[in-house]
This record gives sequence, structure tokens and C-alpha cells, in this order.
Amino acid sequence: MNKAQKDYLKAKAAHEAIEKLIAKIEADYIKANGIKNADGTIPAKSWMIDDESAFEKMMVDLENELNACEIGIAYEALKKTEDALIRYGLSLIQKVKDVEKVQNVLLGKKAIYAYRQKWIELTMKVPAYCF
Repeated sequence: MNKAQKDYLKAKAAHEAIEKLIAKIEADYIKANGIKNADGTIPAKSWMIDDESAFEKMMVDLENELNACEIGIAYEALKKTEDALIRYGLSLIQKVKDVEKVQNVLLGKKAIYAYRQKWIELTMKVPAYCF
């Protein structure tokens, strides 16, 4: 594995760990406060809470704890390593006629998420010793 691939895997693991922690914090809060939707279901995530006031109270109550998780920082780090991995993959196909169009689809302001993820998946399969 090359550096871009290793950095991406580290950032992805860190981001996923934070998402998991946030999900646990939310689930624990929902359970501890007996939050239920009108149909009697217990929401698994904060965004599944139907009662807007319960959602808002939860966000206020958990603000410090959720901010401490630094999900935004982890997301930015993940995005940065995704971009580096995409650039690495693109460097492997520099002879493609419309490489600039491909770069815009993967790295431009209107990058398409599904294409980015597929490119990352493909690039992760390239052994470092190949190039």
C-alpha cells in the first residue's frame, strides 16, 4: 500500500469511529430520556425523532459532548485523504484523453459522490508495487 492509500484508511477509520461514538451518545440519550415517536417506535438516530422539541432539547443537552467528538475535523481529514487518493488514481491514467473532465467529476465543486466513492474503491485495489 502506498502513502495515499494508508492515509485514507486511517482517516476513514477515525471518521467511522467518531460516527459510531456519536450514534452511541445519541442512542443512550434517546433511551435514557424515553424518547418515542408518535407511532411508538424508538428512534435509532437523532434525525429520526419526530417531535421537534425533543430533538431540539437533545441537541442542546448534547451540544458540548457532540462538539467534543470533532466530527467536522474528522470529515475534513477524510475528504482531504479522499482527494489525495483520487489524485493518485488519476495519476495512473494521465494518458486518458479527457483526464480534465474526469478530474472535474471527481474533484470539482460539483463532484459526484458516487463516482468519488467508486474511484476510491478502485484506487484502493491498486497495489503500491505496480507503479
